[in-house]
Amino acid sequence: MRSFAEIAFRLRQETANIRMLCFPPAPRLVSPPHRLSGLPDPEAVARALAGSPYADKVRELARTLSDGKYPLFDTTVALGREPAWRRDWQSGQESGLDYFRRIPYLDPTKVGDHKRVWEPARHQHLVLLAQAALLEEDPAVRTGYLALIESQLLGFIESNPFQRGMHWASALEVSFRALSWIWIDHLAGSSLTPAVRERLRLELYRHGLHLAYNLSIYFSRNTHLLGEAVALHALGVLYPEWPAASGWRQTGEQILAQEIDYQVLADGADFEQSSYYHVYALDMFLFHWLLAGKPVKLAGRLAAMAEYLDAWSGSGGPMPLAGDDDGGRFFHPYGPRERFYQATVTTAHLALQNNALPHYPDSAAEQAAWWLGVAAISGRGGGAPAPASRRFPEAGLVAMAHGDARVWVDAGGFGSRRGGHSHSDSLQILVRRGERELLVDAGTYTYVSDRKRRDWFRSTAAHNTVRVDGAEQGDMDYPFGWRSRPDVQIEQWEAGEQTDCLTAVCRYRNVQHRRTVHFHKREGRIEITDEIDAGPGEHLAEQFWHMGEGAEDCVVFPAGTEVERGKGGAWGWRSRCLGQIEEASYAVARVRGVGILRLRASIVVEG
Repeated sequence: MRSFAEIAFRLRQETANIRMLCFPPAPRLVSPPHRLSGLPDPEAVARALAGSPYADKVRELARTLSDGKYPLFDTTVALGREPAWRRDWQSGQESGLDYFRRIPYLDPTKVGDHKRVWEPARHQHLVLLAQAALLEEDPAVRTGYLALIESQLLGFIESNPFQRGMHWASALEVSFRALSWIWIDHLAGSSLTPAVRERLRLELYRHGLHLAYNLSIYFSRNTHLLGEAVALHALGVLYPEWPAASGWRQTGEQILAQEIDYQVLADGADFEQSSYYHVYALDMFLFHWLLAGKPVKLAGRLAAMAEYLDAWSGSGGPMPLAGDDDGGRFFHPYGPRERFYQATVTTAHLALQNNALPHYPDSAAEQAAWWLGVAAISGRGGGAPAPASRRFPEAGLVAMAHGDARVWVDAGGFGSRRGGHSHSDSLQILVRRGERELLVDAGTYTYVSDRKRRDWFRSTAAHNTVRVDGAEQGDMDYPFGWRSRPDVQIEQWEAGEQTDCLTAVCRYRNVQHRRTVHFHKREGRIEITDEIDAGPGEHLAEQFWHMGEGAEDCVVFPAGTEVERGKGGAWGWRSRCLGQIEEASYAVARVRGVGILRLRASIVVEG
């Protein structure tokens, strides 16, 4: 039931949208003549990065883009120098230019996979071309990059008119595009032809108007609203002479001040309960915090978010994926995705001057240099303390550490509200030894293009936990959200020099699943005991394990356990990035009976 406030909000929203559709605003804008004063000097950053491995990689990517090939998600796609912006490159499905409210953007039969359509239209590749133009020594190559930026900007604007078509259907995508255009204006604006820069700024202004009237306050109060508020605030700060700029800045500040309390738990975890979306949220809040003048009242919560991310990442190795992964990134979506967190943690370390966080110097050029300036490139860490076992009570995450071994137990429930980006993974265990992944999360694979796969990848069977009688821990609501969710509580947690011990219980329907985990650090062994009470009658309990590459034998069962092992088939699949899928090794232990059912397993960490 919608409140009066929501109904009034939506009426104002639609009235404004229809007015702008019929009469697109075209004011004469007064704009900064050169670079944007609220961001670091890009020429100085480029000079400091000249000759670095990062600069070489940017130039390599720029050459690929100049050939009409685009690094998207886990692959490189030939879209051409002038992409068909509304076409799903895989299915070939292309949507039209109806008023954006009439675009069924979640229906793959009408528009294709919305993620594949939207990702290149975020125009983050044009930001990279602008960076490459600054880093390039050859004037002819530099001119070619700038010409490609201009042609794609104008081509997109002409083929996706204001308020029409797929690329206006999500305010978050409008915000990503607006942020990219801000960076293009800052990095390359003075080198663009005056007419193109004037058109770019007019369309940026229109993006601001669209965001101001279409904030996801009632629809997607999560990273959608964060990204929209960040972009709106940035437009207000960086273009202060524009009409409504002051209001945009104030609205963005107010929303983000509210949402950092609403969306971030007291222990620093993002309320979506997705490790990938936590990176998104922290990047968004950090960028806003810098543009807002580093308000002290936000610094403590940002530090907690960064420390939570550091616990998830395990200080250096590939970060496990828990919950949804949409394949994107707030800034510079290139490189190994399992290490995107390093640039975020490094930016937080340098910006917050927090020596409790690690510093990854090789990642500073990806983000911190452009956000903080040349000092970020030569900045050095103060020596973060060695990782220790730790519990995050609000999120329910328990991170165990010894040497280069990391063990994560998701002893929390699904994400807040409808749990749209959560998976059925309560009491899941993930294990890594150095760079070697032992127990892994299956990943996400898709949002809407394959309903069967979407449901499997967020199912209980896709995670290292227990399924009872073939039922999920919650009732799925396709494609996002859960109609019911489990109640999960930690009953005991002790971190010791020799052994860490956790007992947690997950309750749903008539099932009570209690899992006890002992991490014997010196022995390099994890002992797991599952006790399942599903009520009267006979029941089937299945203990699922998903192993990393080359780790097929890391899970050991007591003699007499009924075990199925394999690769692929019904249970053995993994997605390392949205849209990617591969066979993976699995093991399923089963027990049938009445009363309390018990399953045991050992994880061999050493060796």
